[in-house]
Amino acid sequence: MQRTLDTLAQQFLLYLQAERGCSPLTAAAYGSDLTNCCNHLQETFVAETPAGVSIEMVRSWVVSMHERGLCANSVARRVAAFKSFWKYLCESDLASPALLLKVR
Repeated sequence: MQRTLDTLAQQFLLYLQAERGCSPLTAAAYGSDLTNCCNHLQETFVAETPAGVSIEMVRSWVVSMHERGLCANSVARRVAAFKSFWKYLCESDLASPALLLKVR
């Protein structure tokens, strides 16, 4: 059984604090950003696992943030959180690194 994006995001947040020494506030900010992303992917595309995520879906999430009026810095921070999460998944052999190369 594949683990869901939500479960993997929670594991990533634990990793940030335990292994990378991130503060609880940093982990909370990443958590909020990843929740926003996961919600978009699940509600818009029914993408539950990393294998079900495509670059077009991620781009849709970025576009939706711009359409809601988020400033460029907020969008960039959320994309950075996603990229860190995806890198973690790639290093854990849970996702394809190809998607990471295309996210901007």
